[in-house]
Amino acid sequence: MKADHYANPNKLPGYDPLEKWACVAQELAAKLKAANGRVKELREDLDHANERIKRLEETLIGAWEIISNVSGGDWTRQKPHWQDYVFQWRDNYFNPIMKELSELKAKEDKP
Repeated sequence: MKADHYANPNKLPGYDPLEKWACVAQELAAKLKAANGRVKELREDLDHANERIKRLEETLIGAWEIISNVSGGDWTRQKPHWQDYVFQWRDNYFNPIMKELSELKAKEDKP
């Protein structure tokens, strides 16, 4: 029966709905593959960023250990402007960063 497209308005001559959905499925599979590739790239970028943060954290702690032990830890033996600068650096940079890092680690440790 050639004229079955008249009985079913969704059925047109030469139109195969399975072929249409197969094409849609192929397109979705290609997009999923691309998305998975991008997720992999982002995870690698995140891993590299976390490694860099860890190295910077270690450097910051090392710098503070050096600064805090100047003059055997007796900063009164340093000039007042040096003391002011160190207190300012500690209060404005070191302490806030260490606080933020410890809060992040606490969040990561929670189940």
